[in-house]
Amino acid sequence: MKYLQIFKTTWQNALVYRVNFIMWRARSFLLLLTTYFLWSGVFVSSVQKTIFNYQSSQIISYLLLVSLLNSVVMSSRTADLAWIINSGDLSNFLTKPLSIVKYFFSQDMADKILNILFLAAELFIFISLFRPVFFWQLDLVLLFSFCFAVALAVLLYFLINFMLGILGFWTNQVWAARFLLMTMIDLLAGNLFPLDILPAPVFLLFKILPFNLLVYFPAEVYLGRLSLEQILGGFGAQAIWMAVFVFFLRYFWKKGLLRYNAEGR
Repeated sequence: MKYLQIFKTTWQNALVYRVNFIMWRARSFLLLLTTYFLWSGVFVSSVQKTIFNYQSSQIISYLLLVSLLNSVVMSSRTADLAWIINSGDLSNFLTKPLSIVKYFFSQDMADKILNILFLAAELFIFISLFRPVFFWQLDLVLLFSFCFAVALAVLLYFLINFMLGILGFWTNQVWAARFLLMTMIDLLAGNLFPLDILPAPVFLLFKILPFNLLVYFPAEVYLGRLSLEQILGGFGAQAIWMAVFVFFLRYFWKKGLLRYNAEGR
């Protein structure tokens, strides 16, 4: 019940601080428009119907999927964790029967659902204006696999961000590391283009990192461009990376608590 209340409070705060939320949504919509016009121009100027082994409808579908995945996967309230540590407000969590992990996860879920509601309106406007040709996946196995990949991506992104927030135990300048990471993720996760259009060695390097599992992998599952073995391998990679981040999160959380002295309190 207490985490449900946190969920409700997060919604209320988002409606109070509307400018921040609107700016986030505007950024996502502008990214969609930019990439859409870029790829539309590429296909218009090309005499080929297929570029980088992608048809026009597949690229447009990929871009719309990126908007969906950015709203569902790539939104998180864990950016506040470092501030909570630096300000000493972490003591409120340590002295109460409240899990800080569940607290932030409840906030994230509320934020994601709110993003999805606004995304539906944005996509309606986008589709009404430009009428793009979208690839509809009708294979139920692939649709289920896509939903499962998205669920694992949500958990993985949450762990990555929570791990970044723990840096607050050692520094009060976490914003710089977070800005650098978010900039890198835009490229490494496949937000700007499908990663497999890159040269093979670069693509292989990107696949070793966990970030491609956040956007590129679920999108490729939906588009039906992966075999069953590749899909299962992707699930395994997501599970392995989650286990890695859980291990280090627990380790550095314990180390951080030993350094914590409730400064500001």
